[in-house]
Amino acid sequence: MTGSILSLFRTWCYPVLVIALSFSAWAGEKKDIDFGVKIALQSKLAQFLVHASAEDGGFVVLDRKTAKLRTLYATALHPQIIPVGDGFYLCVDMRDKTGQMVDADFLLRAKSGIDNPMTADDFILVDVIIDNRTLLRRHLASQQ
Repeated sequence: MTGSILSLFRTWCYPVLVIALSFSAWAGEKKDIDFGVKIALQSKLAQFLVHASAEDGGFVVLDRKTAKLRTLYATALHPQIIPVGDGFYLCVDMRDKTGQMVDADFLLRAKSGIDNPMTADDFILVDVIIDNRTLLRRHLASQQ
């Protein structure tokens, strides 16, 4: 069943999701992030999750606490985009095979040499923080 959901997402839900999340993000965000940039960031993250996941939707990560591989499944992309330095954090709710909720925070930046990024192809994913929201909060606090 999970595989069919991922296939459905890949074929037609992905574009609708990106647009819907971008509109909701625009309503509650700081006004200094361009609306087109928000769409591009959400689109890039959705593309990454689709391409980096297995057919069943599983996203395999190394659990830094247990040193074991862990398969996670995206359940919700947050509409909030957090600007930090020259990058942006985007957050995703994920669950493991037991149903345990796991926070995943993705750092995206514009590719080198692109001064006015406006499309998903203009951005690159540079870091993923899995199940360590404390680290993200510490980083954000250090930027203020």
